[in-house]
Amino acid sequence: GEGWFTFQNANSGKLLSVASVDTASGLPILQVEDSGAWTQHWRITTGEGAEAGYYQIANRETARLVDGLD
Repeated sequence: GEGWFTFQNANSGKLLSVASVDTASGLPILQVEDSGAWTQHWRITTGEGAEAGYYQIANRETARLVDGLD
């Protein structure tokens, strides 16, 4: 709700989450059980830094953007 989404793995049922509530850069992105925590909430947006035709994914708890997934 309110423009926030969760990303759920179709196989494991786990959600994409930031590793902690710390706002430092370089935090790992994990798959975890659903706890309802804001670290599991994401906003899909265009904005400064997003190239034409691409989107950014921002975390609700930390306000940090996903830089890349490995």
